[in-house]
Amino acid sequence: MTTKEKIIQKTLEIISKEGLEDATARKITKEAGVNTASINYHFGTIENLIHESIKVFFQEVQKIFQDLGDEKNTPEIILKNFLEKFGEYSIKYPGMIKGIFVQIMTGKHTPSYSMGKDMKKASKKLEEIVRNITGVKDKDELSIICFDAVSSLIYPVLVSVHLKKISVINYQDEKFRKKYINYIYKKIINNK
Repeated sequence: MTTKEKIIQKTLEIISKEGLEDATARKITKEAGVNTASINYHFGTIENLIHESIKVFFQEVQKIFQDLGDEKNTPEIILKNFLEKFGEYSIKYPGMIKGIFVQIMTGKHTPSYSMGKDMKKASKKLEEIVRNITGVKDKDELSIICFDAVSSLIYPVLVSVHLKKISVINYQDEKFRKKYINYIYKKIINNK
């Protein structure tokens, strides 16, 4: 991993755990083990670093959704891979997922980070995959199944702080998370 990649990685971790407002140059340099000159050299300003970090995050999310177009695997494998990758990525960067959710709910998309068209295409592809697996043809029902699946992956991330207080569910636990994602998968494929 290059110094630039390391700085971006640590920035995403800080934003994800503590929020955008706590992603300070001091905190980032400490976590990345670099000095301020490294941030200036690679990004010019802290604002550019944050912008670049968020851009990298969205590019990774887009890759996960683009994998829905994988024509080498069966629809079942594509769906299972998508659920696993999205589930893992959302737990890796929960603060970023929460930020996207807030943007969607408030309608306040930052234009350079907006993935509207890509997400719409990905939703259509996900619906196509679910239709191929389940045989469901009703567009509304397909939308509901897909919305339910993605919501089921996002909800534990959104309430993770409170989840431990109200439930024995530990979504942070990889073994449990895999079981949970497998349940979502089975719920979809059993919609036949």
